Amino acid sequence: MRILISHQNKEECDSLTKKFKALNEEVYGATNGKDSQLIFMQHKCDCIFLDINIQRNSALEVLKFVKINNPETKVILTSDSLSQIEELELTNDVAKRIGILKIMIAPYSFEDLIAAKDEAFLSTSWSKKRSTDNNLTGEKFEAQDKDFTIFDLQNLLLDTPLFLDLFVKVGDGQYIKIFNVGENIDALKLEKSMSLSQNENYVYFKAHERIIFINFMNEFIANSTTYKDSTTSSKIEFAKVLIEKIVEESQSFGVGQDLISEAKKVAHHLFKLVSETKGLIDNIKKRKDLESTSTTHAFYTTFFAVIICNKMDWTSERSLEAIVIASLFHDIGKTRIKNIPDVGINNILPKDWIEYKNHPQFGMEILEKSEGVTKPTLHIIYQHHEYGDGTGFPNNLSQSRIYPLAKVLITANLFTEYMEENKTNALDTLRLMIPNREQISKHDPAVLKALISSFITKKTLF
Repeated sequence: MRILISHQNKEECDSLTKKFKALNEEVYGATNGKDSQLIFMQHKCDCIFLDINIQRNSALEVLKFVKINNPETKVILTSDSLSQIEELELTNDVAKRIGILKIMIAPYSFEDLIAAKDEAFLSTSWSKKRSTDNNLTGEKFEAQDKDFTIFDLQNLLLDTPLFLDLFVKVGDGQYIKIFNVGENIDALKLEKSMSLSQNENYVYFKAHERIIFINFMNEFIANSTTYKDSTTSSKIEFAKVLIEKIVEESQSFGVGQDLISEAKKVAHHLFKLVSETKGLIDNIKKRKDLESTSTTHAFYTTFFAVIICNKMDWTSERSLEAIVIASLFHDIGKTRIKNIPDVGINNILPKDWIEYKNHPQFGMEILEKSEGVTKPTLHIIYQHHEYGDGTGFPNNLSQSRIYPLAKVLITANLFTEYMEENKTNALDTLRLMIPNREQISKHDPAVLKALISSFITKKTLF
């Protein structure tokens, strides 16, 4: 990583440069704005610690220059006092909008600067990932289970160098690292390692690195020849893994700007998958997962929403993104509610219903704090349990009063719930639902028609 220390105080600049070099970082120092710009262009720096007091050119001039020439460079602004920031009216929203990743107010330690730098690159491209785990391979260590995320071994890409450290779980709170970042997976070593595992079908990686995995999967789906040559079933499985990890990330760490950025990519990848993949509909309509969880629910709901969008002639790039982001995070409001089952409305106790009906409101409140979430997305989440017959919640809206884009998620969500309730695949669920007038009345006719026409013809209905 190439780091630039841009600080008007030469002593401070030299001290920080020396300390970062001791960590084997490639570091450069500059005490004025012009030299900062020159060094930046010569060395293509990845991260800049920019002193707000820098002269010849100002900090804001340096910032503008950097963002024009390389928008991906991370800029961390340092200041001697909060009053300097307030005088410039640099709120967090303004700072992010002009390209400042973080503002650090003195006093701060060198360790604080390291943490800011590590945080800045935690969610960047998987291709720049370095190991952050100090455990040696083959040695057992103790850790909290919540700090790891599970991954199905059958989805492991054996011909790709690892971009995450991999672990096996050998007991409650006990793990062994089996591979380091950058290693290729050795089949014999993997087989031997899995014999020690508590669950021989799964490996683990660090939960705080899940966003890196999400970034990789999005790029893999967009660009990989391996993905393009995969079977239809495998492509659906890759999409499922990606969506499930996005939902897990939102449940564990909330919905940040990076996650929203990845979710937008998912919208376009799924739409392309649905519209261009031969045999996809035949595959998805017969697919049935044995276990219903909040993550599989999000997968099917999102997938069905995209299938509907593919049939609607009004679908635009923005409407697609709004619907998919809402579909991915429509149940995030449940994280504020205790004693609510993972999935299944029928499993909710009567005493918990009042609080459960607040989750669309809670979801909207959570998402409106996330940068990059649009108002249409918030409207969709808020109304995803309103039904056309007026029996929905939180406001018992009738068909004419429901936000048009929300009608897509309403149908996708209801259809997924009905599929989970009856433990049937999509095709059999439609066969059960179509004669059910009570179910049909909840949907917008045009949206429901788009879903039905995607899955069945007169020959396949019965």
